[in-house]
Amino acid sequence: MFHKFWPIFIFLTGCASASLPATNVPETPVEALDHEADSMIIPEHAQRTPSGYAYMTLHPGGEKPLPTDAVRVHLKVLTVEGTVVDENDATLAVSHSTPFFEEFLPQMAIGEKIRVWGDQARIWEIEMLSVDAHFRAPEDVSAPPADALSLPEAAGVRYRVLDAGHGEKPKPGQALRVQATRWKDTGEILESNRDSRGMVIFLTEEATQVDPVHDAVLRELNEGAHARLWIPAEMLGAGFGITEDLWLVEYLHGLDVPTELAAPADAQIVEPDAAWMRFETRTGAENLKENDAVAVEMTCWNGATGALVDSSIVRDKHDIMEIKPALGVWQKIMMAAAPGDIFMTWIKTSALPEQVNMDLVCRVKVFEKV
Repeated sequence: MFHKFWPIFIFLTGCASASLPATNVPETPVEALDHEADSMIIPEHAQRTPSGYAYMTLHPGGEKPLPTDAVRVHLKVLTVEGTVVDENDATLAVSHSTPFFEEFLPQMAIGEKIRVWGDQARIWEIEMLSVDAHFRAPEDVSAPPADALSLPEAAGVRYRVLDAGHGEKPKPGQALRVQATRWKDTGEILESNRDSRGMVIFLTEEATQVDPVHDAVLRELNEGAHARLWIPAEMLGAGFGITEDLWLVEYLHGLDVPTELAAPADAQIVEPDAAWMRFETRTGAENLKENDAVAVEMTCWNGATGALVDSSIVRDKHDIMEIKPALGVWQKIMMAAAPGDIFMTWIKTSALPEQVNMDLVCRVKVFEKV
């Protein structure tokens, strides 16, 4: 029955924790650590993890977080020459993140900074900034309270709405942006996407079959609602139960199937098998020209069935479109548009590349030129 709870399965896969071996390497004075921070060469006294990574401490820390905690870390990736190629902050579960971080985080202390010689000639610097108390388990993590509700779709699962949110419940077929945080019933954090925009979930018949638990709960929540679920160990086929907090962040109306899958009579004809209609525009904005590049939010549906084909909203990243002849009919459409425009377009199969093999209805929001 494990496969019916796909979000849980994703977060639990590959979460085996690893420990660093005990060593007899003497502590290095702070002055020496500061001096060695300038060098990218693996020092002689570097320690090794069970999987073979070399690492050294650049700065010692103080109090160690609990194995059940999530911590805020600063991550830096460098080349062997010392050039920084990536740098960011992240919140990671101490005992359940990725196999790479599970080799280091359980051994680190708050304020500690280490350097790790990784794969592909890359060097990682990991600095543990603080415990992120926002992700500590709730007091009722081990068992649901008496007023928790049952789910007819899944015997044994209980849930409770902690914040009712606002507005109406979602409709079948609607797309939702959802955030989640999950703990073992012992209080150990497993995973959270609260630091990101979350995930997109569609309330479809397929979703009901694949994940009846979350589908049923989400259909009962209003936009902005916060709910807590208790899923027993016997339902998961695991040695522990899961307590999960869900936030229905927003309805993604931009993914709703258009009411008109055929071009309306007042749509502008671009060429015999393509039409478009502008809904919003910015006063004074100039139309795009050939060789311009522009950021767009684009969602396309199958013109016959209304099924979603692709969307930059789902990928949470704007597409970059270069206005060139290779775009075919899209070049004509985009050169009639300007930054700030929102429009719909209806394109027949005959006007599209052969591999598309379907009519398309697309909603496009044009941002600034890049």
